[in-house]
Amino acid sequence: MTRRLAAAVVVLAVLGPLSVTAACSSDKKASSPQFGTVTTGGSSDTSSPEEIIVSDAEVSAGIAKVDDQIALAITTLPIDQSNAKVIVDQVYDTWYGIEGTIKKNSSDLYLDMEDGLGAVKNGVDQNDIDKAEKGSTAFSAAASKYLQQWPGTGGSTTTKAP
Repeated sequence: MTRRLAAAVVVLAVLGPLSVTAACSSDKKASSPQFGTVTTGGSSDTSSPEEIIVSDAEVSAGIAKVDDQIALAITTLPIDQSNAKVIVDQVYDTWYGIEGTIKKNSSDLYLDMEDGLGAVKNGVDQNDIDKAEKGSTAFSAAASKYLQQWPGTGGSTTTKAP
């Protein structure tokens, strides 16, 4: 028992400074086993991507980019699955920048878009083009409904269309 305690103290003494150094890093990261890691920069902001709020115009542009990236991933899938996976990672990088505003404005449509993205990712991971296409359709339908309510024509973060 005493030897185990002594070993634990030695391990903590050696690794303790390393964990403090890592915790003091200037870059903040949000990590998820499914979606990877997002760096939010050198600020002291520890917001997750779901807490970041951007303008409606940025959301509109981001949704268009996600749609384009998904289409490219699906087109690439039959030819080069590993490149399609890289493109899906890029889809999520784009999504992380806009999802907080979408979630704030409409949690239901946010969840529908998340489900669509998840199906695209699963389809690409499983080399199943039909599944990826169904996910794309689901994402686009939810995104279209969202953009009808928040068209992204103003600089506000919550300007709902009449």
